[in-house]
Amino acid sequence: MSPIFLRNQAAREAARAFYRLAPAYVESLQPRIVDEYSTVDNFGLGLTPRACITSITIFIDATCIVYRELPSNKH
Repeated sequence: MSPIFLRNQAAREAARAFYRLAPAYVESLQPRIVDEYSTVDNFGLGLTPRACITSITIFIDATCIVYRELPSNKH
């Protein structure tokens, strides 16, 4: 997808196809990380991945989904 090997328009279209078809995986629910994943164009072609990504899988660490009951403040 590099413009070195393809014309710029062809490289952009290939990158759009990659973002649209490749599985999108994020391993965090931290807004900064999710935002970075969806806005940083790893190919440097001036694309916004968020505009191309059609689905995303977010892996949640088991420690993130443990609910603990807080002790009540009964006196």
